[in-house]
Amino acid sequence: MKIFSNIKKLFIKIIYGNDYELLYNPNRRDQSMLTAEAVVGGVGLALISGSFRDGFLIQLNASDKILSFVAVIGAVAGLSAVFAGAFFDNRLKRKKIIVSMLLIARLGFASTVYIPLVIPKENPYCVLVIVCILFVCSVIQSIGNIGYNIWLAAVVPANIRGRFIAVRTTITQLILPFVPLVVAVFLDSMKAKNIAFMILGALTAILVSIEAYIMSRVNEADYSEAVREKSHFGQFLLSIKDHTAFIGFVVGQFFYSVCLYISASFINTYLLKYNKFSYTLISLVGALNIFIMIFLYKKWGRYCDKVGAKKMMNIGQMIITFQLLSFALIPIDLLKPLVFLPYMFAAIANSGYGIAVFVHQFEIYPEKNRNFFSGSYTAMMAIAVLIAPMIGNKIKEFIESVASESMLENFWQFRILFLLSAVLIWLQKIIVFLFGRRKQKNHN
Repeated sequence: MKIFSNIKKLFIKIIYGNDYELLYNPNRRDQSMLTAEAVVGGVGLALISGSFRDGFLIQLNASDKILSFVAVIGAVAGLSAVFAGAFFDNRLKRKKIIVSMLLIARLGFASTVYIPLVIPKENPYCVLVIVCILFVCSVIQSIGNIGYNIWLAAVVPANIRGRFIAVRTTITQLILPFVPLVVAVFLDSMKAKNIAFMILGALTAILVSIEAYIMSRVNEADYSEAVREKSHFGQFLLSIKDHTAFIGFVVGQFFYSVCLYISASFINTYLLKYNKFSYTLISLVGALNIFIMIFLYKKWGRYCDKVGAKKMMNIGQMIITFQLLSFALIPIDLLKPLVFLPYMFAAIANSGYGIAVFVHQFEIYPEKNRNFFSGSYTAMMAIAVLIAPMIGNKIKEFIESVASESMLENFWQFRILFLLSAVLIWLQKIIVFLFGRRKQKNHN
């Protein structure tokens, strides 16, 4: 027993990097439970999400428009997050409803692989029903996630939040790279793909149920300070105008998301449907770059706590443009051997950007009505990613109508979209920079 205890202590020290504030934080038990449930839930959802979900829908003959929408369906469902304040802000006890909402949503995701048993895939309503279930479950999950994030922020002190998120994500990503690889090999080797997807759905249901149990063991946070005065929805809306930092943050993120998702919502369609990539290849490069992210998380977490989340967000947004440029400029015949490049840029960007966005939100959200502010931000991002694929589809259709046959053979309808996204993000950054300098000049 002593050997196991010593191994456990050594493992904790390695993971927490001998960081005294993380190792001896009074809330470390709750933080460890939140990390454990993130690992179990992440593995469960990885079985039926991303390229696997897209592959399932491609097998059911889903159109490009549906695939581009499904790619951002979770973000689109975030429109409902604006009502999260009504669900949570006036509640002193939130844990049970958060756990229940997330469990229901994730079991719903798992159930979609069984729809073809009820509605044959030849029936046009089969895909429609699946998309509707995905959307409804994404709405429930979106509202639940707002409460969950506020709960997590209440458990983790602000002075260690960046480092904790980095450590938590590192532990999760130590496990997750192997899951898509195993699933990809399993799917590629199975002739009866429908049976394979049903097996994955059953495993997902088991794992998300375990996740809910672990989550239920985390202590309820103290929300008494935030719930001292009850507010109604109209007061919530009026309170936004007094928070200029929040408005600036949302506007900037909105335009960035529109620019990005004009093309990003087509990535899996581009690789799976048009370039005929196997699940194994996509999962292999994805796993390789997750290890890059693992290496960078702690560095980004410390950098975030040192220089601030806002600066790190801007860096991440600029680096992501290199992923888009890679997809645009790598010739089709070289895409398979060089596909690790765009994934590498995404790994470098997202490992820091995800931490920075989470931390910066809670730097600018007021304590009172925090769920409403978080929900309003999520809803605005949902509008952005709802608009963006529509714009992307229109541009793609226009290019297809005027492009030569050789251009279409080289998939320039997608590659121009990737190029356009990168250019628009850089233009946004230049405009914000020039506006900031002008504002500073006028102030002086």
